[in-house]
Amino acid sequence: MTIQLSRRSILSAPLLLAACKRSPLAVLRVGALTGPMRATLEASGALAGAPYEIAWSSFATGQEVLEAMAAGTVDVTTTGDASFQFAYQAGKAIKAVQAQRAEDVAGASGVLVPKTSAIRGPADLKGKKIAVPRGSAGHFLVLRALAKAGLTPADVDWAFLSPAEGKAALGAGAIDGWATWPPFIAAALLHDPVRLGVDGLGLVRNYLLQVASEQAIAERRPLLKDYLRRVRDAAAWTNDHPTVAAKALAQTTGAPEDVASYTVDRQHWRPAPLDADFVAYQSGLAATFRDAGSLAADRPVSHAFSAL
Repeated sequence: MTIQLSRRSILSAPLLLAACKRSPLAVLRVGALTGPMRATLEASGALAGAPYEIAWSSFATGQEVLEAMAAGTVDVTTTGDASFQFAYQAGKAIKAVQAQRAEDVAGASGVLVPKTSAIRGPADLKGKKIAVPRGSAGHFLVLRALAKAGLTPADVDWAFLSPAEGKAALGAGAIDGWATWPPFIAAALLHDPVRLGVDGLGLVRNYLLQVASEQAIAERRPLLKDYLRRVRDAAAWTNDHPTVAAKALAQTTGAPEDVASYTVDRQHWRPAPLDADFVAYQSGLAATFRDAGSLAADRPVSHAFSAL
């Protein structure tokens, strides 16, 4: 894992620069998942003038970055609510400090299958081998799909694979379906011989959470508050400049422009309150994992959030 300091981390005054050089607290360690967050933060200019440096590290899944956070190498990240709840319920010293939600649209997430597959809805998952990263948005989506069809987790053959492994397994015919999300779903639908066997629309909400370690909340609260404001600014900029944002994503990640455009078009992130409705949804999410036997713990979900 390489750590790269952002060139946009420019200090606004000589005195502040001197203070930052003396203090290790003037570095914020940000874990970035594959996707648009880092690209749009940088392309939007939202990081300009930040009175601290950002040390970036990259991860493929939410579980990976949250494990790194629990190990003390990441202060804050942006990840899905399923990955967060799975890690929180497993006892990690983390809290969600901000939430965003995208509108529910078709094709934002789902179970990808070969074009010749007989899977055309949740009921067709019975007896099939489905790949998901354990504790991910894809895992939660499949559990929700099974419940909708009156099936149980035992009715499918689970293959707990990373996104890259799931894509490869589907292409090789080793599995029947692969549950995933942007940008992976975009790349597959646009460039592979696959289709949506089960759409996530109506099964799951599209939340992103900004998650911080309890240590970072205690020691870096001013930096976190400033960074979260910049995350909100970058999301608003992306919604207003989708074409420019898609080009930035393509340039940063190397994704084809059509994949980048698909990803940006289906992720119009807007602030979401950490209110009773949000907590109730998160409680249901955690209960879904527990009922499936994936989680043994029952930490109070209402304690998982800490607005700064």
